[in-house]
Amino acid sequence: MKIAVCDNSSIYRELIADILNMYFSNNFNYRFISHEIIKFDSSAALIYDFEEGSIFDIIFIDVYMKKLSGIETARRLRQKGYKGAIILISETAKYAVEGYEVEACRYMIKPFGYEEIASVMDKLVSAIEDDTFVIHKRNEIIRLPYSDIVYVDSSNTRCFVHSMDNERYVVYKRLDEIEKELNDKRFLRSHKSYLVNMSHVCSMDKCFHLTNGDVALIRQRGLKDIRKEYIGFLDSQGKSENDFLE
Repeated sequence: MKIAVCDNSSIYRELIADILNMYFSNNFNYRFISHEIIKFDSSAALIYDFEEGSIFDIIFIDVYMKKLSGIETARRLRQKGYKGAIILISETAKYAVEGYEVEACRYMIKPFGYEEIASVMDKLVSAIEDDTFVIHKRNEIIRLPYSDIVYVDSSNTRCFVHSMDNERYVVYKRLDEIEKELNDKRFLRSHKSYLVNMSHVCSMDKCFHLTNGDVALIRQRGLKDIRKEYIGFLDSQGKSENDFLE
């Protein structure tokens, strides 16, 4: 998770960074989430980094930035395609309404402390982490719900995530890593090169036939065990195996 902190005041930049580090280290559920905090003392530097391909999940930005206000910075980031969370910071509630125009998820009034930031982060981190697979694509963050993933296949050091809207996303990870990240009962490793979302299986014979028209391979030596696991999944969904097995 990558977080940008943009504030004229070095005191507040350090305060927010310290609180965020404390938040991740103190929260048992999130302490193992890899996070990086990038601090900016100007709006121009933040925009430049984004344009150069930096990806941010969350951006904290002071409304009273020099030259380019936090509101205008947020507006430009949105225009350039930023879809992540923006938290506006100010010493007054004067610009709160404008915060809605740039889709800010929170408007925080200075001074603030750990509790205020923790409250914001609880909502953002849980939304980011729960049942969503994060894909980094140039300067865009794609959060793909598990339910939208049809299957994942691998080729050398790359994997391809296939979605139900027929998009194919390239991920530079091993399939073993992706399998651990998903860690959901819907996903079955049917072959050394295939990870299948069983919710998107139309039928099964010696392969899985999927809802997007593709076919996923099944390792033949493990066919019996895979069939058994798939039947168990159907039972858990209240479905009959006769409708899906050939």
